[in-house]
Amino acid sequence: MEKIRLALILITIAIVVGPVVGIVLTYRNDLLRLIVPSELERIMNSLGGSPQNGNQTNQTGPVDINYDPASRTATISFQLQNPLPVDVTLNSMSGTVECYEHQYPLGTASLKDPVQMSLGKTATVTVLAVWTQLGLDHIQTAHKGETSTKVSLVGTTINAGGVTIQMSEPLSIGEVPLT
Repeated sequence: MEKIRLALILITIAIVVGPVVGIVLTYRNDLLRLIVPSELERIMNSLGGSPQNGNQTNQTGPVDINYDPASRTATISFQLQNPLPVDVTLNSMSGTVECYEHQYPLGTASLKDPVQMSLGKTATVTVLAVWTQLGLDHIQTAHKGETSTKVSLVGTTINAGGVTIQMSEPLSIGEVPLT
C-alpha cells in the first residue's frame, strides 16, 4: 500500500512539475514572453517603439501641438495606427512631461478622451499636458529666449482594451511651443 501511495505522489509531482519545466525550457532564451504576450508587445512597440524595432512607431500623421500660456496647457494630437488584429479602445494614457535636454519634469499629461481604434485603421489621439509652476520656472530660466523646446513623456502608463501597460522608455513628443 505504501508503494502505491509513493508511486501516486511521484506521478502527481511529475504531472504538475513536468509541464512547468517544459514551458520554462521552451522560453529559456526569452522568459519575458511567458509573462508578456506578443499582442501587448505590439501595443508597446506601436506607441513608443523599442530597441528591437529601431524605435519606430505606428504614428502615421504629424504631431499637432498647441500651447495656451494662460492655462499652462499644451494640446498634443497625432494619428496612431492600430497594430492589433482586433478593434481596441485606448482608455487612458498618462505620464510626466519632461524637458528632453535636461530631463527636468515640466508637468503631467493624460489622454483627453478614450479613442476607439478599428482594426488596421488610424485614429486621432489627443493628449493634454499641464505645466507645473516649477516646470514653467525651468522653461523661463533654462530656455530663456527660445520659442519651443523638445519634450518627452516618461513613466507612461497606457490602458488599451482593459490591459494596462507601463512603458519603460520615454516617448518623444517633439517640439512644444513656449509662447
